[in-house]
Amino acid sequence: MQLTLRVCGPPRSSPRFGGGINHPRAPYPKLLCRVFNATAEELGLVPPSPPAAISITMEETTIEDGGTDVERRDFLHVAGVAAVGGLLAPGLLRRVGAAAASSLMEEAVPLEAALSITDHYRLVLDSYPANDLMAPVLTHLKFVSQLLESSSSKVTQTQLATAASEAAGFVSRLALDLNDQDGGWRYHHLAVAYAERAENPVLQAYHFTDMSLRVGILHDGELAVQLVERASSVVPKQAPPGLQAWLAGRAAGAYSRVGDQLAALHALDRAEALAYRAGEEEAPWPFTQLFGHGSLDGYRGAIAARLGLPQMALPALAEALKRQNPGHIDKYRALALGDLAMSHLPEGEVEESVRLTAEAFDIGSQLGSYRVLQRVREVRSCLNPYRDVAAVRDLDERMAGV
Repeated sequence: MQLTLRVCGPPRSSPRFGGGINHPRAPYPKLLCRVFNATAEELGLVPPSPPAAISITMEETTIEDGGTDVERRDFLHVAGVAAVGGLLAPGLLRRVGAAAASSLMEEAVPLEAALSITDHYRLVLDSYPANDLMAPVLTHLKFVSQLLESSSSKVTQTQLATAASEAAGFVSRLALDLNDQDGGWRYHHLAVAYAERAENPVLQAYHFTDMSLRVGILHDGELAVQLVERASSVVPKQAPPGLQAWLAGRAAGAYSRVGDQLAALHALDRAEALAYRAGEEEAPWPFTQLFGHGSLDGYRGAIAARLGLPQMALPALAEALKRQNPGHIDKYRALALGDLAMSHLPEGEVEESVRLTAEAFDIGSQLGSYRVLQRVREVRSCLNPYRDVAAVRDLDERMAGV
């Protein structure tokens, strides 16, 4: 995407910093403040004087003063530039002096950048097109890995290895969402290696269960079970109930991939019992939400749909979708819609199944998600007996058009 900044009015300068010095314009100060969790003045991005007007031209469309759509699209660009271009160095030099800033730039600021940017990628990973995310996430992974190799502090190395592990895991997920199986596995192994370097068994378990989920989607149920059992083997025996509940839920999903209904439902029951015990405990690692009883609805619905148990699937999936914003574009919402569509078929509710499949297809197409579109194809194959129904024909035309 080509981005052109057109500044209206003369360049700003600050007497405090010396005349004639230009500063980033809106929305970039705001975005950089979010990345580094600091004020614009602290980062030396703006002088005390009021900001000048600005317009941003993007693919021939002008948006005044950086609205929220611009923020969402341009955060990745700003984060990547901040990571590899050292945009903040002049502000740091002005604030603390050359000698102190040199030390900060070598350790504290890059570390803060690595951790902050990792956090923000985590927030957009499942609601942003995978193809658009791949290049900036790879750049971030390279940035973090270079910092890791150049760091001399054991504490900093551990933090950076954790960030690198998460970033490699992001790349693995994106690769698989783009149907790049070799790339998905390559970065999965890299993510596990960085987690081992960080001496973080919980993070290792996360990567094993994440890959278990993805190979299950590719219909390799046996490998999905092996990976989730590997995850359970590396988690400490005294892990908190919330973490154990999450692992049990993932195990239930893996068992459902091989059609083992008894093992899947037993694991779901265990997950529910552990989730009740978890209460309001803190999340076991920074990139997961609290896993309580309500978190199981999506698991239960997807697993029941896969096992052909509509009476269990329909209420669970309806409850899971109720907790989401109906207008939110998200891969998990699309997958839940696909599972719900599948669960309506045994009840003979063809038109409702088609409506839900169409909504999932729209989200999958918008996000370029192979994972979502694969689920849509599975549901559509189950609609073959109804191919002459008008709603199914309309769905086929809609999919063919895209």
